[in-house]
Amino acid sequence: MMIDEENRLISILIGKISQKVEGYLEGYIAMIVVREDFRGKGIGKILVERFKKDVLKEGCYWIALETEKVNVGALRLYESLGFFRELLYKNYY
Repeated sequence: MMIDEENRLISILIGKISQKVEGYLEGYIAMIVVREDFRGKGIGKILVERFKKDVLKEGCYWIALETEKVNVGALRLYESLGFFRELLYKNYY
């Protein structure tokens, strides 16, 4: 989470760590939101990098996330951070 100088929310990442049946830990990013007037400033990247660092330190094997295929900005962000497309869910959203 990030706040501005007036104590207003700028951005937030909601994620978790899950124990998978196979025994490994998996990080999951459920949502990233950046206030519209702060987009394009690298804040989403900072949030994902922090989350990645924290969950890998906890022993996560990998990090999963989902986004709509039309969300080109999010896809570009995730790919620039080393994520790759693995599945396409039809009628997911």
